[in-house]
Amino acid sequence: MQRKHVGRPCPQVTSRDVDSESAQGAVQLFKAGNQVPIIVAVRGNVIKFSTENLSPASYKVSVGKLLDTGGQLLTEPTATSVIVGSLRGTIPNGFRAIHAVYLAIGDISTTRLCSGDPAPDGTTYVEIVKAVNVETRKSVDFAFDAEGNQVDGPGLLAEVDARRLAKFGHIDETLWNQLQESADTDIVDIVVWPNLQPIDYEKPNDRMITGPPPEELEHLEVIQRQKAEIVDMLNHLGATWVEGAISSIPCVSASLRAEDVYKLAQFDKVGLVAYDDRSVVLDWDS
Repeated sequence: MQRKHVGRPCPQVTSRDVDSESAQGAVQLFKAGNQVPIIVAVRGNVIKFSTENLSPASYKVSVGKLLDTGGQLLTEPTATSVIVGSLRGTIPNGFRAIHAVYLAIGDISTTRLCSGDPAPDGTTYVEIVKAVNVETRKSVDFAFDAEGNQVDGPGLLAEVDARRLAKFGHIDETLWNQLQESADTDIVDIVVWPNLQPIDYEKPNDRMITGPPPEELEHLEVIQRQKAEIVDMLNHLGATWVEGAISSIPCVSASLRAEDVYKLAQFDKVGLVAYDDRSVVLDWDS
């Protein structure tokens, strides 16, 4: 199925009304260093050109010396990078696409694609488009499959998460693979994250914020209590080394027997147990 270009105008806004003849020569579009023909339209202080006939790629918009309607210089030469994408689905009337992400959804993972790329064999193509209602200015997400049919994007991603959880539990895939090759008594270096939950609260917009909102402080207290319980569990399981118990960082590092990593991952206060590769040395002086 052929992809449909969004055809969204690419606007450039200036501080004063633009001289139309000046804009025709000043505004240019380049792809991989080659100039691309465009038709420039001017209305007041807004310069536009359509992206409808452009192939999905990265472009550079170059604006030379631009004059206002009085012949005065508006801007010095500038250049801006833009990306033109395309969609297989159709955005409903009354909405304007502002961003798109292209995904290949597999059994237990997702891979981000470039615009125009097909999904590899064994995966499902999904494009998730953030659009804004032109009247209310509220944003909404739409998702489409390879045939342009609207699908439940969040639902498909939730199914991937559910399959990952069923296979790995709260153990990161890299650590899980290492555990398959470890003896029960082997000592494994791990990083443990609490079961972090998102918080939803409105930040005040009518005054300057001088400190963290009460909701955020309360959330941090919950995280610290969870971390303290994780440390207790690590000690109960006989962890040979624990670091970060009293720091403000949410995670805790530890060394634990391989067989006990599975027990730790079943603790309800644990969100994720990941492998801690301590062979990496950070050079803070470089």
